[in-house]
Amino acid sequence: MLPRHELDVPDPAPLPFAIGSFDWFGPMARAGFPHRHAFHEIAYVTRGSGTHVVDLAAHRLRPPQLFVVAPGQVHHWRDVRGLDGWVVVFTDDALLEHPADRRALAVLAGAGGLRPGAGHAAQLRSLLAVMAREYTDRPAGFTSVLAALLHVLVVQALRIGPAPHLPSGGPDTGHGGVRGVMTGGIPRSGPAPGPASVAAAGAAAGRPRREAGIAERFGRLLTRDLTGDTGSDTGGDLIGDLIGDPGGDTGRGAGGRGSTGGTGGTGGRGSAGRAGGAGRAGGAGRAGGAGLAPSVRAYAARLGVSTSHLTEAVKASTGEPPGRLIRRAQALEARRLLAGTGLSVAQVAHAVGFADPAYFCRFFRREVGVSPTRFRDQHR
Repeated sequence: MLPRHELDVPDPAPLPFAIGSFDWFGPMARAGFPHRHAFHEIAYVTRGSGTHVVDLAAHRLRPPQLFVVAPGQVHHWRDVRGLDGWVVVFTDDALLEHPADRRALAVLAGAGGLRPGAGHAAQLRSLLAVMAREYTDRPAGFTSVLAALLHVLVVQALRIGPAPHLPSGGPDTGHGGVRGVMTGGIPRSGPAPGPASVAAAGAAAGRPRREAGIAERFGRLLTRDLTGDTGSDTGGDLIGDLIGDPGGDTGRGAGGRGSTGGTGGTGGRGSAGRAGGAGRAGGAGRAGGAGLAPSVRAYAARLGVSTSHLTEAVKASTGEPPGRLIRRAQALEARRLLAGTGLSVAQVAHAVGFADPAYFCRFFRREVGVSPTRFRDQHR
């Protein structure tokens, strides 16, 4: 299975957040093997060469460059040299004062490497330096300051990112429509986007909050079922990796100074990073049947709504029916596992909810265009 890194910060930790240079975090900040996180990562690369691979999309480093990696995305750094810059890691708990920033981060995670102009680059350098001082020195009130500065960082990233349709008020205004926020302006034929997702959608203008909430909960359930991220509600959302493009995956994560274990997760100074195999949840199987995709009816029952209500809510928020999103989510996670693990095709089929490997192979060929074996050969 793909390693999944958890965020561990010093205990007691008033904020699930850490910031430092690539060197401060240590070798795991440049990890060269595919993995996923249970937290958000923002990497601002100021120097270096090589490639950052996120969900099978390879982004050549051309500093200065800003990357956002969402929980659940698979990424890694390939053939990097002289990598320098800042790494910021945090969970959704750091976004409590600005919850709609989750939606903005989802858009940014689908954008690849953002390249700021000279003015924005200078602003990012100054902002990250201030955040690092607050985090290191911990003066009175530093937690609220860090939360505010993190919001500023998200807004600054949006200004150089793929969401010109967002209003000048920033991601918290809730205007512009969930569908637009979720796609982030990325054409559907473009490179694999990050999780610009249902779970990050929030309440859209002109859409009842309850409908958006149903779509969000559906996205999180589907994510946990397929990725095994059952530990918290802050996990990523596979659906965002789907809206915008049908293909790709691969991953990378950072380990904190003082982290333990060869594949430790990102943590703060003196913290212990934990990594484990991303255990496959039985949820996909629970939602589906032998050889059948998880059903819309099963998800509707788990959410306590009718099938038609779920379909209307998800389609209103995403422009896609839930059945189609389920199939695309299964195909995305299958691509991740085929490219990033040594699991057999039968094991991959089971992991994404198919009891019959032959049925899975037909499904995969229909969704991706090639057989699972061919796809694996192309990405090895």
